[in-house]
Amino acid sequence: MNSINVCIIGAGVSGLTAARILQDKGVQVTVFEKSRGVGGRMATRRLDEKHSSFDHGAQYFTAREPRFINFVNSWLDQGVVARWPSRESAQNQAIAVLKSGKSHYKPSSEDRFVAVPAMNQICKVLAENLIIEKNVRVKNIRPKGATFHLMSEAGDFLGQFDKVVVSTPAFQASELLSNFPQLSSRLSKIEMRPCWATMAAFSEPLTDKWVGAFIDDSLLSWASRNNTKPGRNSAQEHIVLHANPEWTSRHWDSSPEWTATTMLTEFWNVSGIEPKIPTYLTSHRWRYAAPAESLTPVRYTAGGGNIICCGDWTHGGRVEGAVLSGLSAAETMLEGLSGRGDTILR
Repeated sequence: MNSINVCIIGAGVSGLTAARILQDKGVQVTVFEKSRGVGGRMATRRLDEKHSSFDHGAQYFTAREPRFINFVNSWLDQGVVARWPSRESAQNQAIAVLKSGKSHYKPSSEDRFVAVPAMNQICKVLAENLIIEKNVRVKNIRPKGATFHLMSEAGDFLGQFDKVVVSTPAFQASELLSNFPQLSSRLSKIEMRPCWATMAAFSEPLTDKWVGAFIDDSLLSWASRNNTKPGRNSAQEHIVLHANPEWTSRHWDSSPEWTATTMLTEFWNVSGIEPKIPTYLTSHRWRYAAPAESLTPVRYTAGGGNIICCGDWTHGGRVEGAVLSGLSAAETMLEGLSGRGDTILR
């Protein structure tokens, strides 16, 4: 019997979920990540070492499916996540809706969760003791007999692997899988929506009426007071704004400075809050923020089932879908390995 070498492309929550499960089962796993850190869209922008930060990607998540609820309960026990707002929060510490300078409470029977002390903490926990090659951009996957060779954008040979998990947005996965044209073509047709995110810090609180808010009839879709999330620095007001995908698409090539100023001006208009001068203001654009449609779970494979894709876009969207897609990819890999008698620790 031979040991199996699996690579994961992408260190977002879906790829790291797959990697964690596979390694815990004794599979040799290597993760390649194009950025300098883990987390993908569960991202955090830090200003200093005193927990002064912005969650500028995923804002929170919910848990609906039993298997994901099990993950969340485990993270709650470990102190990795917390409810936001808490179940005991008053209406002025809850989620609101902003429109035309007014706000109203948005009741919900569903718990919302955030990672502590930042949204990327879940990914950091999943990444513990994994081999992760950061700042490496994989260019393509080449079939080589019963294995696969990975090449970097710099032309470097990254290794030979028995199985590959592609955990990137659909369009990037399509490019990586150019040597598998049938799957590559399918993935190229999956639309993902962009999002401009603006981060603004203030020396004093802006409001006491809400902690997060959906926004109607505006170029903005969401606002959150990041400092109200558990484990964050509450000494300063930290506002995160998300623009809707249509406005983002129209202004994709605008400068970050203009975008941040325009979004903040709109925030003053829709919230009815008196404008103040921020101590910090910047913006970030997410090209692949979310699937354009809430897709039903689909299994995308190639290479005789030895290449499998995962990500929120394969499992209905949302953080929950991303985690469950990673779980499904790992389970599929393990089923294939157990059927061919490879060495897996039980």
